[in-house]
Amino acid sequence: MAERVVEQAYEFWIDPEMERRREAGQLPDDFALHGAQVIFGIDERPPEVRLNEEVKAVAIVTAARAIDKGEEVTEDDIAGYKDIILTEEDPDAGHITIVAHKGGWALAFDFRRNASRIAEHSEVARHFLDTAEWAREQGYARVFVDTLFSATELMAKGMLIWQPDRSLLDSKTHRYLRVRFNQERKMENVDARFAALLNRLWQLREPARYLARDFQLTESEMDDMLVVAREMHEVLVATSPRRASLAE
Repeated sequence: MAERVVEQAYEFWIDPEMERRREAGQLPDDFALHGAQVIFGIDERPPEVRLNEEVKAVAIVTAARAIDKGEEVTEDDIAGYKDIILTEEDPDAGHITIVAHKGGWALAFDFRRNASRIAEHSEVARHFLDTAEWAREQGYARVFVDTLFSATELMAKGMLIWQPDRSLLDSKTHRYLRVRFNQERKMENVDARFAALLNRLWQLREPARYLARDFQLTESEMDDMLVVAREMHEVLVATSPRRASLAE
């Protein structure tokens, strides 16, 4: 599979970009490719292609020898590549990155978008979840429902917006997000318990928040909801795309 990804990246994007630069006189006659990167944005624009020193990534490697901190590392010092991660300079892009290594190519790809936005949704969801836990302790069932709904909706959105779909970012309605999340549940792309939690809180939110009709919620039900919500947050954090900090 890795070889096929490299072949297609080269055929579809890397080779055409090198040819374009040759025709524009932007590549020397003795140009040799030792690294390339295809960057996919959230919008429907052609991907950006980077060559050699233009590649922006942090590699996690297995060292072939003991290396001191700050010591220069050559290709011979790398036994293998564990992962190649985009940096904070590409906070919301997907990528294919290839690096020449001992006669072959080290490959990493991650087509998920919006890493920084997902991280923000995860962080704010944690705040609402903490508030919901406090409301549960105080016995404030209505506040519990409203804040846990906010937490769950943010987590659901965080689990969806890795897709290159502008509508998920731009939509301002609760219904649209719930419909999309339930569609993902039907395709078994998200845990059914997470969709059930969002749906239940959707039903409870109006009577809880706006006193529209009789509202009842037991302590046991609240505790069960919190268990699922905590696990949902753990899954969101564990499955979110990573970015490497250049400062580190």
